Amino acid sequence: MPSQPEGNRRLLPNVPTTADPPNNSMEPTRPAAANRISDIIEALAGRLISRPLGAGVYVAGIAMSEAADPSELVRQGYNKIAAQYLAARSSASPDAPALAHFSSLLPTNALVLDAGCGAGVPVTHFLAQYHRVVAIDFSIAQAQMASGLVPSAHVACLDMTQLAFPPAIFDGICSLFAILHIPRSKHRNLIAAFHRLLREDGLVLLCLGASDNEADYGPYFGTRMFWSHFDSREYLEMLTATGFTVLSSEILPDPISKIATHLFVLARKDGA
Repeated sequence: MPSQPEGNRRLLPNVPTTADPPNNSMEPTRPAAANRISDIIEALAGRLISRPLGAGVYVAGIAMSEAADPSELVRQGYNKIAAQYLAARSSASPDAPALAHFSSLLPTNALVLDAGCGAGVPVTHFLAQYHRVVAIDFSIAQAQMASGLVPSAHVACLDMTQLAFPPAIFDGICSLFAILHIPRSKHRNLIAAFHRLLREDGLVLLCLGASDNEADYGPYFGTRMFWSHFDSREYLEMLTATGFTVLSSEILPDPISKIATHLFVLARKDGA
């Protein structure tokens, strides 16, 4: 894990964080209060890993209750393999063209959510060069690495199925190689949540399953992992029914397994 520069971060107890100090360069051009970075920080209270430009604090992650679904297996697995997965993702990125296209369609200095950011490379790092990025991952090891590797992003340890951000706050939402680790019974509600969080005409770039697979367990970088997804046709129908217009979709090979394939979808939230 990257070391944290002395003086830039300090360990704090697990308590709600305060809003950012004034930083005009980080403020969106839209005046509405719900569009401010400070509103996002309030939604992240107690779970913030880092704030950009050395203005931040280091806050320990909150353990999530896991009941009887495979989320705990996935979280612990990614905590264990964080460094290995970073090395693999850094050298294999077929999603780069889709990501670049997604970014090019967003307004200048857009507010973007990277849901399931992993260690922040390559996705968060790329987006943060052009936009203001909030990056979340429910693996504390992954989120900590992202905070060190992408210091210009707001990074938090959060479960994307339990988001409490204000509605209509993001210009874009990106989630690559993450949703497929969530039980598919939650996918429809997750896509609806993304729709709620987007501004009118906001964009999503999602990596979803390409084949029908209710639950699959198997080895992954020396640990055990879980996958669950619908087929590509059902996801495209789901997006349309939720209120998205699909702009493009493509099935691409998994950059790591070389066997699995994924559906990459770019979609726009329909106007009111």
